[in-house]
Amino acid sequence: MQKLISTRKTRELFGGISAMTEWRRRRAGLLPPVIKINGRNFDVEPEIADIIQAAVAGAPNADVAGLVKKIVEARVAGQIQPT
Repeated sequence: MQKLISTRKTRELFGGISAMTEWRRRRAGLLPPVIKINGRNFDVEPEIADIIQAAVAGAPNADVAGLVKKIVEARVAGQIQPT
């Protein structure tokens, strides 16, 4: 079971980035698409943790984008089952 967090919490985990910066990162492929439930936006906590870990390790944006691509592919394949 995967824990969902609000996109507000995601922004806090990234150091308090703005909603616009979050949107830009998603558009650039540096964050996965949100999961919409009842009109609210959520992220899968372990996915965000992996992305933060890569950034802290100094991974270039191209590597982070590759990680996000793998996350999205795993979602499509049904390997991640958000609650």
